[in-house]
Amino acid sequence: MPILTYQLLQPDHKDFPQAETLYTEAFPSCERRDLGKWRMLAANALAPFTIWGLYAEAQFVGFISFWQFDGFIYVEHFAILATQRGGGCGRQTMRLLREAHPSVPIVLEVEPPTDETTQRRIAFYERCGFSLSPLHYIQPPYRPTDQAFPLRLMTTAPDYLAAHSEQVVQTIHWHVYGCK
Repeated sequence: MPILTYQLLQPDHKDFPQAETLYTEAFPSCERRDLGKWRMLAANALAPFTIWGLYAEAQFVGFISFWQFDGFIYVEHFAILATQRGGGCGRQTMRLLREAHPSVPIVLEVEPPTDETTQRRIAFYERCGFSLSPLHYIQPPYRPTDQAFPLRLMTTAPDYLAAHSEQVVQTIHWHVYGCK
Protein backbone atom coordinates (compact mmCIF):
# COMPACT_ATOMS: atom_id res chain seq x y z
CA MET A 1 0.00 0.00 0.00
CA PRO A 2 1.58 3.31 -1.05
CA ILE A 3 1.86 6.07 1.52
CA LEU A 4 -0.76 8.74 1.01
CA THR A 5 0.06 12.45 1.18
CA TYR A 6 -2.01 15.56 0.59
CA GLN A 7 -1.66 19.02 -0.90
CA LEU A 8 -3.90 22.04 -0.59
CA LEU A 9 -5.92 22.31 -3.81
CA GLN A 10 -6.92 25.70 -5.12
CA PRO A 11 -8.18 26.50 -8.64
CA ASP A 12 -4.68 27.38 -9.90
CA HIS A 13 -3.24 24.00 -8.82
CA LYS A 14 -2.30 21.71 -11.72
CA ASP A 15 -4.50 18.90 -10.35
CA PHE A 16 -7.59 21.00 -9.66
CA PRO A 17 -9.20 19.99 -13.00
CA GLN A 18 -8.82 16.32 -12.02
CA ALA A 19 -10.50 17.03 -8.69
CA GLU A 20 -13.35 18.83 -10.49
CA THR A 21 -13.85 15.87 -12.83
CA LEU A 22 -13.90 13.43 -9.93
CA TYR A 23 -16.27 15.73 -8.00
CA THR A 24 -18.80 15.76 -10.85
CA GLU A 25 -18.44 12.02 -11.54
CA ALA A 26 -18.64 10.90 -7.90
CA PHE A 27 -21.57 13.06 -6.79
CA PRO A 28 -24.88 13.72 -8.56
CA SER A 29 -25.69 17.40 -9.04
CA CYS A 30 -28.21 17.38 -6.16
CA GLU A 31 -25.38 16.32 -3.80
CA ARG A 32 -22.85 18.98 -4.80
CA ARG A 33 -22.59 22.68 -5.46
CA ASP A 34 -22.07 24.19 -8.91
CA LEU A 35 -18.44 24.10 -10.04
CA GLY A 36 -18.18 27.90 -10.11
CA LYS A 37 -19.14 28.10 -6.44
CA TRP A 38 -16.80 25.21 -5.59
CA ARG A 39 -13.93 27.08 -7.29
CA MET A 40 -14.81 30.32 -5.46
CA LEU A 41 -14.76 28.56 -2.09
CA ALA A 42 -11.47 26.85 -2.89
CA ALA A 43 -9.90 30.14 -3.98
CA ASN A 44 -10.89 32.02 -0.82
CA ALA A 45 -7.97 31.61 1.59
CA LEU A 46 -10.03 33.25 4.36
CA ALA A 47 -12.95 30.81 4.10
CA PRO A 48 -13.11 27.94 6.56
CA PHE A 49 -13.32 25.63 3.50
CA THR A 50 -10.39 23.45 2.41
CA ILE A 51 -9.80 20.94 -0.38
CA TRP A 52 -6.93 18.50 -0.07
CA GLY A 53 -5.69 16.71 -3.16
CA LEU A 54 -4.74 13.16 -2.20
CA TYR A 55 -1.59 11.58 -3.63
CA ALA A 56 -0.11 8.08 -3.71
CA GLU A 57 3.47 8.09 -4.99
CA ALA A 58 2.96 11.67 -6.26
CA GLN A 59 -0.05 10.63 -8.38
CA PHE A 60 -3.45 12.27 -7.80
CA VAL A 61 -5.84 9.65 -6.39
CA GLY A 62 -8.67 11.73 -4.95
CA PHE A 63 -9.72 14.65 -2.80
CA ILE A 64 -11.42 15.52 0.44
CA SER A 65 -13.16 18.84 1.08
CA PHE A 66 -13.96 20.00 4.58
CA TRP A 67 -14.96 22.98 6.69
CA GLN A 68 -13.14 24.02 9.86
CA PHE A 69 -15.74 25.36 12.25
CA ASP A 70 -15.51 26.42 15.86
CA GLY A 71 -15.53 23.12 17.72
CA PHE A 72 -15.64 20.61 14.85
CA ILE A 73 -14.58 19.69 11.32
CA TYR A 74 -17.29 18.95 8.75
CA VAL A 75 -16.35 16.75 5.78
CA GLU A 76 -18.44 17.89 2.83
CA HIS A 77 -17.12 15.63 0.05
CA PHE A 78 -14.62 12.80 -0.19
CA ALA A 79 -13.83 10.77 -3.29
CA ILE A 80 -11.13 8.38 -4.43
CA LEU A 81 -10.59 7.54 -8.10
CA ALA A 82 -12.40 4.29 -8.99
CA THR A 83 -9.08 2.70 -10.01
CA GLN A 84 -7.63 3.40 -6.55
CA ARG A 85 -10.53 2.25 -4.35
CA GLY A 86 -10.01 -0.69 -2.05
CA GLY A 87 -6.29 -0.08 -1.70
CA GLY A 88 -6.30 1.75 1.62
CA CYS A 89 -6.38 5.35 0.33
CA GLY A 90 -9.70 6.03 2.08
CA ARG A 91 -8.48 4.77 5.45
CA GLN A 92 -5.25 6.74 5.11
CA THR A 93 -7.19 9.90 4.23
CA MET A 94 -9.31 9.63 7.37
CA ARG A 95 -6.17 8.98 9.42
CA LEU A 96 -4.43 12.05 7.91
CA LEU A 97 -7.47 14.23 8.62
CA ARG A 98 -7.68 13.01 12.21
CA GLU A 99 -3.93 13.53 12.70
CA ALA A 100 -4.15 17.06 11.30
CA HIS A 101 -7.01 17.86 13.70
CA PRO A 102 -6.37 15.59 16.71
CA SER A 103 -8.52 17.34 19.31
CA VAL A 104 -11.48 18.29 17.12
CA PRO A 105 -14.49 16.07 16.39
CA ILE A 106 -15.08 15.28 12.73
CA VAL A 107 -18.64 15.15 11.38
CA LEU A 108 -19.86 13.96 7.99
CA GLU A 109 -23.11 13.05 6.25
CA VAL A 110 -23.97 9.61 4.85
CA GLU A 111 -27.01 8.13 3.20
CA PRO A 112 -29.17 6.04 5.54
CA PRO A 113 -28.25 2.33 5.62
CA THR A 114 -30.90 1.12 3.19
CA ASP A 115 -28.92 -1.12 0.83
CA GLU A 116 -25.60 -2.92 0.50
CA THR A 117 -23.74 0.12 -0.86
CA THR A 118 -24.86 2.49 1.90
CA GLN A 119 -24.22 -0.17 4.55
CA ARG A 120 -20.69 -0.72 3.20
CA ARG A 121 -20.01 3.03 3.23
CA ILE A 122 -21.14 3.31 6.85
CA ALA A 123 -19.06 0.26 7.80
CA PHE A 124 -16.01 1.88 6.15
CA TYR A 125 -16.41 5.03 8.26
CA GLU A 126 -16.97 2.94 11.38
CA ARG A 127 -13.64 1.17 10.71
CA CYS A 128 -12.11 4.66 10.52
CA GLY A 129 -13.38 5.53 14.01
CA PHE A 130 -16.73 7.17 13.21
CA SER A 131 -20.06 6.37 14.85
CA LEU A 132 -23.47 6.64 13.22
CA SER A 133 -25.64 9.17 15.02
CA PRO A 134 -29.23 8.23 15.87
CA LEU A 135 -30.32 11.83 15.21
CA HIS A 136 -32.66 12.58 12.35
CA TYR A 137 -30.96 14.86 9.85
CA ILE A 138 -32.11 16.57 6.65
CA GLN A 139 -29.60 17.82 4.08
CA PRO A 140 -30.78 21.12 2.65
CA PRO A 141 -30.60 21.45 -1.14
CA TYR A 142 -27.61 23.06 -2.83
CA ARG A 143 -29.93 24.82 -5.28
CA PRO A 144 -33.46 26.23 -4.88
CA THR A 145 -34.66 23.83 -7.60
CA ASP A 146 -33.38 20.76 -5.70
CA GLN A 147 -35.09 18.96 -2.83
CA ALA A 148 -33.85 18.43 0.71
CA PHE A 149 -33.39 14.79 1.62
CA PRO A 150 -32.78 12.68 4.71
CA LEU A 151 -29.22 11.69 5.54
CA ARG A 152 -27.47 10.56 8.69
CA LEU A 153 -24.57 12.14 10.53
CA MET A 154 -21.47 10.24 11.54
CA THR A 155 -18.85 11.56 13.93
CA THR A 156 -15.59 10.72 15.63
CA ALA A 157 -17.06 12.06 18.89
CA PRO A 158 -20.60 10.79 19.57
CA ASP A 159 -20.80 12.54 22.95
CA TYR A 160 -19.85 15.87 21.40
CA LEU A 161 -22.47 15.52 18.67
CA ALA A 162 -25.15 14.46 21.15
CA ALA A 163 -24.42 17.46 23.37
CA HIS A 164 -24.06 19.98 20.52
CA SER A 165 -26.30 18.56 17.79
CA GLU A 166 -28.42 21.70 17.35
CA GLN A 167 -25.34 23.93 17.06
CA VAL A 168 -23.61 21.50 14.67
CA VAL A 169 -26.65 21.20 12.40
CA GLN A 170 -27.29 24.96 12.40
CA THR A 171 -23.64 25.67 11.60
CA ILE A 172 -23.59 23.19 8.70
CA HIS A 173 -26.93 24.40 7.34
CA TRP A 174 -25.93 28.08 7.51
CA HIS A 175 -22.31 27.96 6.31
CA VAL A 176 -22.39 25.02 3.89
CA TYR A 177 -25.90 25.24 2.46
CA GLY A 178 -26.68 28.91 3.07
CA CYS A 179 -29.90 28.36 4.95
CA LYS A 180 -31.19 28.44 8.52
